[in-house]
Amino acid sequence: MYFVWILLIPALEALRPTPRANCPDEELALKCETYCYKDYVTCKDSCESSGCERECSSTYTRCFHACPCFSDCPLGCVDCANSICTCVSPQENNSLYKQCIDEVTTEFTGCVKSCTASQTCYDGCYATFAESSEKCPCNAKCELGCPCDDGYKCQPFITLICQYRTSYNLKHFGYVISADGHYKENRFYNSPQGSTPFLQNAGHALLNGQMMIYGGNQDLKKIGRVDGCNLRDTGKRLINDFYSNDGALVTVPEVHEETILCDGFSAKSCESFDGTTSLAISEMKEMHQSSCMALYNFKAIIIAGYTNGVEVLSVSGWQSEAEHPEGRLFGLSCASIDGGVLTIGGYNYSYTKTVYLFKNGKWTSVGELKNNFYKGSMMMFNDYFIAFDGDSNDNQVERAEWNGTHVTSSQTLFSHESFCIRPITFESDPDQCSEFCSNDFCYV
Repeated sequence: MYFVWILLIPALEALRPTPRANCPDEELALKCETYCYKDYVTCKDSCESSGCERECSSTYTRCFHACPCFSDCPLGCVDCANSICTCVSPQENNSLYKQCIDEVTTEFTGCVKSCTASQTCYDGCYATFAESSEKCPCNAKCELGCPCDDGYKCQPFITLICQYRTSYNLKHFGYVISADGHYKENRFYNSPQGSTPFLQNAGHALLNGQMMIYGGNQDLKKIGRVDGCNLRDTGKRLINDFYSNDGALVTVPEVHEETILCDGFSAKSCESFDGTTSLAISEMKEMHQSSCMALYNFKAIIIAGYTNGVEVLSVSGWQSEAEHPEGRLFGLSCASIDGGVLTIGGYNYSYTKTVYLFKNGKWTSVGELKNNFYKGSMMMFNDYFIAFDGDSNDNQVERAEWNGTHVTSSQTLFSHESFCIRPITFESDPDQCSEFCSNDFCYV
């Protein structure tokens, strides 16, 4: 059998597809198909049935069709989503390449500065730099631009913006971090009010690809957005006042996306905003002050607060679900997972570190965090989530690993410089706003 397979290799090689003629990105196209083919050979070698071999072949076909100058990308890298296309000009098109080069350059500079007039030391620094840079996206050990098999850790980067009040005035801070916490750098955002953005107690939600800012202490009905490195007022208005300290919100994927916002402070009222118009919708059965909202089977769910109730928004209005195990748990955070919702933190006579899962109409305890989280924010990824404290006095940022049913481990990444009610968090490029000037400061 082994001898037969050896004889078949040249035949298979001859049948391999080629990119279309006059391909503008031929080198990347050939490289892309080569990686698809290598994966195919590895897959086929591990097969013990014809069904397995057919699946390997199908995967290979889908893979090379997605390469530049094949059927899914006939114009090469023009309008092609393949990650290898970020390698056309990685210094312009691939933010992770730029971030990786910045990191290895910083390490190289630090290494050289630590040398004491020693050529051997300098040579060692350069050798380390050369080896490390090979692992950057688009370079020798990560040629597809991300992900990398044994190169740079391709991971999300997250921006956090916060405004808080001291006894005397408003202050704010912002930073970008890598999802594993190894990288953290300050970031600044400008607003029409100069150094005083409209963020204190404001809510935030992603709507149609834009990070929207709702209400807050400066203007309870304001609808703003993050626009590049600026915070802008859209000129549109909410129907009801909104504080993130007491209200809750979530974006739902209707025919067109819309954000559901519920007051929670003085009424049971809710409204929806679709990017253009805000409309009143069904009132909640209970007043969920200082609760949290997420998606449960693609529907808005509001959980606990100064009530132990849980409600899901359906076509006929809000419908009651099983009560939260902690009862009147307020200041909690929540996030959607496949078929369910996770909740973390909150306070009910004491802070809770227990992570709860709501799925199939039932609540279960699925893990513990290391820190208290109160009126914070939470971001869910495929196999982990990151929790950002709001006002528990811990001020911690924690990452928890999630296997689909339980929290398997967690680690504290670092702490904020101060408390921050419902901090505004969103995915961003690592270099977003790294070079930015406003009327009050310049950060380069």
